[in-house]
Amino acid sequence: MVNLLNSAVYNPSVSGAISSIDISFDAKFLGGSTGTSQMAFRLAFEQGSTIFVPLTVGVAQGPGNGQPGAAFQSFSFSGFTAADFVTIPTPGSGTPDFSNSGAPITFGYVTSDTVNLDNAFVMGGIDNWSVTVHPAANVPDPSNSLLLLSLGLLPFLLYSQRECQSVS
Repeated sequence: MVNLLNSAVYNPSVSGAISSIDISFDAKFLGGSTGTSQMAFRLAFEQGSTIFVPLTVGVAQGPGNGQPGAAFQSFSFSGFTAADFVTIPTPGSGTPDFSNSGAPITFGYVTSDTVNLDNAFVMGGIDNWSVTVHPAANVPDPSNSLLLLSLGLLPFLLYSQRECQSVS
């Protein structure tokens, strides 16, 4: 199940291109049907109308047979780049746009179970969910560099011209 948080939005076209993304959270297997003992959690985000997820998951485990886990387990994954994401429900149908022209990104998480039993259910909890977006280093636009170079030479040229005038 995909859970998106409408207040967790990053807009690359406003805030800048993305270098990488980190996520951390605490998760707990709260219980389930007989034969269940775990639930998976992972980062998810929507860009445009496409949902992206990394292949990396955090799996909260219980002792088995549907019994809840004793405590929350901490997970932390860092350094996700655009190449680390696939789309769901059909993996491989696109890549997120982390450039400064990318559409807004709404962050959240996905929960899934690993049970292949009919009528089975699992329950899990997530807490202390945090996403960190690392902006890409600013790469100067060559036209701006030329302008700065030109402006840097302007005082020198003015100074040189004054020197020439004062000598004559």
